[in-house]
Amino acid sequence: MKKVSVGKPVLLFCIIFNLISFFSYADILVPEWDIPYINEDVKIDGVLNESAYKEAFKYNNFFQTDPGYNIKPSEKTELYIFVNNKGIVFGIVCHEVNNKISLQKYRRDEFITRDGVSFSIDTEGNAKKFYVLGISPTNCVWDGLNDDTTNLDFDFSFEHATKIYKDKYVIEILIPFSSLNYSPKAEQKWLIGIERNIAREVFETDSLWKDVRDVNDPRTTMVYINFNLPKSQKHSKRKKLKLIPSLVVSHLKHDEEFF
Repeated sequence: MKKVSVGKPVLLFCIIFNLISFFSYADILVPEWDIPYINEDVKIDGVLNESAYKEAFKYNNFFQTDPGYNIKPSEKTELYIFVNNKGIVFGIVCHEVNNKISLQKYRRDEFITRDGVSFSIDTEGNAKKFYVLGISPTNCVWDGLNDDTTNLDFDFSFEHATKIYKDKYVIEILIPFSSLNYSPKAEQKWLIGIERNIAREVFETDSLWKDVRDVNDPRTTMVYINFNLPKSQKHSKRKKLKLIPSLVVSHLKHDEEFF
């Protein structure tokens, strides 16, 4: 059999290309946040006035990742996260200086194409399978499971509410541990992504963390969250997928009351 030789320049190029690809992937910075356990139930009503939110993990340094590249967003977004006996709680305050919040209504499991917030949650932390959901200012939702492709036929149970003010809207979510599959270990390390969509003259996406373009890594713009499970939840949650019928009813009201 005749051997085919590869020229040194070609071989050198392949080596350099592979090294660049390797280090580009390895250099992705995925932040880690420690999320507190707070022994307090909260009413999921879109009003973040419980004392738990004063002790919750707080974050407001979102990055515009589209169309801008890791620049300051046009609007401020504040995120609150904590864990209680029931599950994981998210509170998101979406400020809107120009009072142009979209009041568009959606059917359930219709992708939100205007204002709204979307979540990706990987309870195993290996960036292979994500629970996904999105909520609009009018409390319309879509949810599903992403395993290479997004399956919106999969539904999981969670509580959610929104409240619209003159210069902001607030989203509040409680995802029960009983709705999720996760490892039985007491110390949990989940991977989450949260994006806010702002639909104005230009459609804007704001993410938790800086984007790394031209790198094929699902962890881009995501963060790890570390927390300890409550004692009542320290057992394996391996459940079969199931469909959960739901009815979404929302009421819109502008209100000055906040915190």
